[in-house]
Amino acid sequence: MQIIKHNFFEDDRGDFMKTYRADDLKDMAALSPIQETFISKSKPGVLRGMHYQKPPFNHVKLVTVITGKILDVAVCVDQNSKNYGKVCSAVLSNSVPQSALIDDDYAHGFLVLGNEVATVLYHVTTAHNPEHDCGVAWNSIGFDWQAEKLILSARDLQHPALGQHDW
Repeated sequence: MQIIKHNFFEDDRGDFMKTYRADDLKDMAALSPIQETFISKSKPGVLRGMHYQKPPFNHVKLVTVITGKILDVAVCVDQNSKNYGKVCSAVLSNSVPQSALIDDDYAHGFLVLGNEVATVLYHVTTAHNPEHDCGVAWNSIGFDWQAEKLILSARDLQHPALGQHDW
């Protein structure tokens, strides 16, 4: 996971932030061309994840918080990688002009922090492919989410543990 700091401009009308510029990322990862963009809104306490797509549809993901605050988490799921099982995390919020860049061999998820709905924008380098859409159990990655009561989808509760997943 890499944190990308954005230019942020504010005046008496409000604020403005550019979240994506290909030239800014060309030396960091292959985020071009973007194939799809998603926006999710999640209530406080919601944990979404840990999601990824298997090759050849795996993708780089750029994650930006539009409203609210999240704990953004990624774990390497490629058993052939020297980073296999490595967990990265960062707090992202609308009050800090930055995004997280997630490599294409990482599963991604996030937990909504605070009492506000979080709106999250994702840019990805491959289109969604249902046959290659996978996940790993959020509680199998060796990460302390520091939360007691979580809201998860039925799908996310069914993901296999890290090490028992497809790649």
